[in-house]
Amino acid sequence: MSTSFERPRFFPGQLLAVDDLAQEQKYFREKLRRHNRMLHGWGIVSGLELTPEGSKLVVAPGYALGPDGDEISIEQATTIDVCTKDDATVYLAVRYAEELTTPVPMPGSEAGEVEYSRIRDSYELKVLTELHTSHDEPWVVLGDVVVSGGEVTDVKERHRRYVPGQTG
Repeated sequence: MSTSFERPRFFPGQLLAVDDLAQEQKYFREKLRRHNRMLHGWGIVSGLELTPEGSKLVVAPGYALGPDGDEISIEQATTIDVCTKDDATVYLAVRYAEELTTPVPMPGSEAGEVEYSRIRDSYELKVLTELHTSHDEPWVVLGDVVVSGGEVTDVKERHRRYVPGQTG
């Protein structure tokens, strides 16, 4: 039986390169994503409720699984302006993102160049004017937002998707 997952096999005296360590991380990240997709599905696990505040929405802290199996965690309330279109229904959605952090000087660099030594799991919120159904756009819809007169007038859960077994 073969699988597409491959991890490095370390042994004493082995010279390790960046590719070896990257492959080790890729192996475990892909296994976790597959576990999430196959055993849990995707959608909202907890929280992420929406509260209107004029032209903005406050997204409550919470946790979701993206369509690709990525974990999406919003740890503190976040505000976003959703009035990009007037007198319309738009969709507030979230997806997994990564941020490069912790810059360090590049060895041998004379121009003060830096490289980032850490990757932080993050998220991106976006106001969608239409629903995406492709894995090329792995958004989790948090709510249907009715905008009128420059303000949020209603938030519906029509397209809000929960991980199977979870309810709002």
